[in-house]
Amino acid sequence: MFGAAQNSLLLILGIVAFVAEIYALIDSLRYSNEEYYAAGKRNKAFWTAMTGSAAAVGFLTLPPPIGRGSGVLSILGLAAVVIAGVFLTDVRPELKTIRGRSARPPRGGW
Repeated sequence: MFGAAQNSLLLILGIVAFVAEIYALIDSLRYSNEEYYAAGKRNKAFWTAMTGSAAAVGFLTLPPPIGRGSGVLSILGLAAVVIAGVFLTDVRPELKTIRGRSARPPRGGW
């Protein structure tokens, strides 16, 4: 009884983590390389590779029946969630700030 509940919870948490990793990947592609440099972060290629790898590992670490999800892959899945979390909580807010500055009209009129 508890085993089935644990497996269901693990599947739900895995899917939530995978969705966050996919979101981080898609969002990393939205910004230009210049915006990454202006925000003082690594370049676009670095973050795209990191979040893309995180999404791939996240897919592989989904628990059965979707993925393989056991052993060493579980630790890699944790690393994938951390990468996505760092992008979403540290890099993305800085990029949004930079994009917000460039979208504003200059002060003082024409």
